[in-house]
Amino acid sequence: MIFLTVLVNLFTSKKEYVDKAVSSLTDPEEIEKKKRLATRFWNALDSNDIWMFLIMLFITTLVCWYYYIPYNRKAGRHYHPLHCALFGLGAVLLSGIATYLFCLGIVKVSYDTSLVMKVCFMNAIYSLLWVFVCSFIFCNYSSTNAYRWFKIR
Repeated sequence: MIFLTVLVNLFTSKKEYVDKAVSSLTDPEEIEKKKRLATRFWNALDSNDIWMFLIMLFITTLVCWYYYIPYNRKAGRHYHPLHCALFGLGAVLLSGIATYLFCLGIVKVSYDTSLVMKVCFMNAIYSLLWVFVCSFIFCNYSSTNAYRWFKIR
């Protein structure tokens, strides 16, 4: 996994994940079946992590753009740190939810909800980091009336 599970791999590796899935089993046929299922589940997430990452980038950039450009061009809506924080939090939550919904479409989430939630959490962390990057860009390179987190000029 390229982006998301770089951090998920801090919690577990593919081999550990598959071994944990079959740790309580004794029947060799059942072990092989569970290993195949766990490997298929891991690989499905692994092969689609770039799409989850791109979805997060799109959603976060869109929310930041909306906050810094159209939202703050309306009268009386500028220089409110709470609004800025709420839009950032909204971007993080939307990214986590969108990742979960995407996972619903590619894997049977009920197979292992904890791994899916870890991937969603990591995508939300990346979203938070991207909010700071977008804020830096919009504050310094666009005309906005918004609360400025970072300012070079």
